[in-house]
Amino acid sequence: MNNHFFGDKNDFIKYSLIRNLNGNGQLKTVICWLLTEDDRPGSSTNYLKQPDKWQHHNPVLYQYLKENVMQKGLRDINIIEQDNMLPSCSFFNDYIRDDFEKRADYFKQFFKFAQGEELVFVDPDNGLEINSVHKGRKKSSKYIYLNEIQQSYNLGHSFLLFQYFPREEHQGFMDNLVTKLQRVCGTSTIVSFYTSNVVFVLVSQPSHKEFLIENSAKFSKQWKDIINTKKLTL
Repeated sequence: MNNHFFGDKNDFIKYSLIRNLNGNGQLKTVICWLLTEDDRPGSSTNYLKQPDKWQHHNPVLYQYLKENVMQKGLRDINIIEQDNMLPSCSFFNDYIRDDFEKRADYFKQFFKFAQGEELVFVDPDNGLEINSVHKGRKKSSKYIYLNEIQQSYNLGHSFLLFQYFPREEHQGFMDNLVTKLQRVCGTSTIVSFYTSNVVFVLVSQPSHKEFLIENSAKFSKQWKDIINTKKLTL
């Protein structure tokens, strides 16, 4: 996550998704921002000028983001942390570094912080690891790695991943992503929520499955004009 992206279109979707999935606070949720230094200009917030298209999906959240981003010019994740817009969420907001040992310490601290939580959301700048960027190398802070997801899942967390689409065919990419997550987590229930440029992938624990599938369906219905949903249950 990069602070300059706070309040963009993808943020509106992700916050709405989190609120839906945890039942507005019924499922204890921890957000791991994977916060990186601001190294790019802020992304588009034009959707906040299009209330007829966007506001009805989540009116309260839309107005909140419009006030802070458009009217006050604020682009900082601390804003969403300080208010109760994400009920029952705790926030791990340390900066993540490329350095291998610092990254290992980051996740050691995070898993300690996340004890007792039920749903983990991770917000890497780019998404899941790629072959050309090994952990500890330059720009590795922009990715989450499979063994880190596996460790979280093994600790009892359901897991929600933010992922930008690379420049390849989207369906094939999603199928490959889901296969990797099924392999490391050993789960059969995965739901993908996707737009033209990003996908959110939900890996459910068996104990959370019914609750998360029900809330996924509610979100999909509410956002059907914007979001595509694919559920895989073997």
